[in-house]
Amino acid sequence: MLRFAAQWQDQDAILIAWPHQKTDWLPWLKKVNQTYLELVHKISAVSHMVILIDDCLNVDIIKTSLKQNKNNLSNITFININYDDTWARDFAVITLVDDLNQKLTQSLNFTFNAWGDKFSSNLDNLINSNLESKSFFRHPLKKIDFILEGGSIETDGQGTLLTTEKCLLNPNRNKNFSKQQIEDQLKQH
Repeated sequence: MLRFAAQWQDQDAILIAWPHQKTDWLPWLKKVNQTYLELVHKISAVSHMVILIDDCLNVDIIKTSLKQNKNNLSNITFININYDDTWARDFAVITLVDDLNQKLTQSLNFTFNAWGDKFSSNLDNLINSNLESKSFFRHPLKKIDFILEGGSIETDGQGTLLTTEKCLLNPNRNKNFSKQQIEDQLKQH
């Protein structure tokens, strides 16, 4: 049986999207870039990372900054891909684990609508498909026609999923779904 991976499940990499001037970080871009440098420094020391780089950014400048900050670049994969914003936990795939071997076996690509169409999300909603076209995933990508933000759920890998009614029952997400239908969607996938 397949289940949502636990939040603490071993993973192949940490995925982040580098902030740029078209993201909601614009007023604090210089400061947030420094925060990202520090974040990458800590994570790349212990884990592989995938950093999405929008076309409006210069990857060589980012790499130089990371080198100057003594980051482990051998632990970082850079992928040029366009995105609206940096909230990777919300738009990235949600993985399923096989009960028998506890291995990641499938990636689910839920629809992302930027917190109920609060922001533009057309590019964010294409990221997983674009990554699949670059042969990024080692297991199948399954498109799910259901709006879900990855950050709106917590899972334990044993079949328990926690979320809030305020988020998933909000009419700006899955307005044609009842509470039971939303629960059924999450159980189904």
